[in-house]
Amino acid sequence: MGKSSNQAAKHGNDPNQGVGISKMQKAISKQEDGDRPVAWSAAATREVQLLVDDFMDNLNYNASDIIKYSNSDTFTKKLAVAATKALCAGPLATRAHESGEKAVNKYQHAIGKPEPAPKAVTAV
Repeated sequence: MGKSSNQAAKHGNDPNQGVGISKMQKAISKQEDGDRPVAWSAAATREVQLLVDDFMDNLNYNASDIIKYSNSDTFTKKLAVAATKALCAGPLATRAHESGEKAVNKYQHAIGKPEPAPKAVTAV
């Protein structure tokens, strides 16, 4: 078994989310609160994984409905924003949108596609 197969077996269906949460847990555990290290149990890690899984399932459900009702065959950035807004509100929606923008920009940079230039605003 290769490394990715081991990770998939260890973290469930999606090794990327599980690995990301494990890295976050290790980073937080290395921090100190006063004189003691911050403790993060295996049970807390599992709960965070369940929360992320539930969020992603609901986001996918919203996205599939939006695609169906918009008569579109392509999942676009506009549809992703609509699915996120249907799922999140307030600061969580803002944070999800900002994180999504960063992820898209990072992906585009990795494949060599430049970021879109900001639109010029004209004064009226």
